Amino acid sequence: MTELKALICRGQDVLAADPTSGELLVKFDLYTELFEKWHAGVDDLAQALSLPEGVELLDVHAAVLERAQEVQGEVAKALKGLRCRGKGILAYTDTLPKRIGTIRPLKG
Repeated sequence: MTELKALICRGQDVLAADPTSGELLVKFDLYTELFEKWHAGVDDLAQALSLPEGVELLDVHAAVLERAQEVQGEVAKALKGLRCRGKGILAYTDTLPKRIGTIRPLKG
């Protein structure tokens, strides 16, 4: 399998990965490393790619970049929610009660 076909397959793996699992980030990392290695080894893109391969690589790469932007947005929303919850917890823990009552309230 050529490096280009391996790159396209790796990109399709990224697109097929479950966004809630931790493996998506690993697959993004592997795709990025493989793309950088392939791009560094190519002197002239016009000679290295045939038209069908170039179109397929362009489509897969654009989809991977779009997926990365979606994940980045989701992570930013999750971090914002965690910061908000953290501020609430810290506000609660900073105002400790003056005394702790151990007697149950009387009924009646």
